[in-house]
Amino acid sequence: MAANLPNNFTMLTITIIGQKNTGKTSFITEFVPWLRRQGYTVGTIKHTPHPHALDVEGKDSYRHRKSGAARSALITPEGAAVFQESTDKEQTTEFVLSQFSDVDILVVEGNLGLGGPKFEIFNYNTEGRTPYAAQDRSIIAVISLHDLKLSCPIVSPNDFETVLNIAREPIL
Repeated sequence: MAANLPNNFTMLTITIIGQKNTGKTSFITEFVPWLRRQGYTVGTIKHTPHPHALDVEGKDSYRHRKSGAARSALITPEGAAVFQESTDKEQTTEFVLSQFSDVDILVVEGNLGLGGPKFEIFNYNTEGRTPYAAQDRSIIAVISLHDLKLSCPIVSPNDFETVLNIAREPIL
């Protein structure tokens, strides 16, 4: 854990949402190294509402998963992955979160519904797009290079310190 944290510190969860192709992943992959340089241990979760292959059909790890195991793991010299077969989103989310108990900050890409501060990445990549924050009051700030007229703060994508400071503010 990072130095200078109070004894009663609990993990800060920062959610990053936005429309498709607005730079959510790019922001996160630049934000995480900045957080690490500040002394934080950081975890990330990518949530997608779309089906996504977790493994390669025909490989032994895939066969382990499909055999009926409640959980299976793949361990390689480069790292490890644990797979849990479940259609119960709440159970799966609880399992995944249990793997992050040792991090200071958890950055979630996608609307997983974990609570905590929620930021929107917004860019005009497609005509007619409007920020979710115009309707969604749970978004506490928008990360954008555009001059937007919203009731929440607008933060530059490279102003990581302001993003962190806003995330740390108590949510009323």
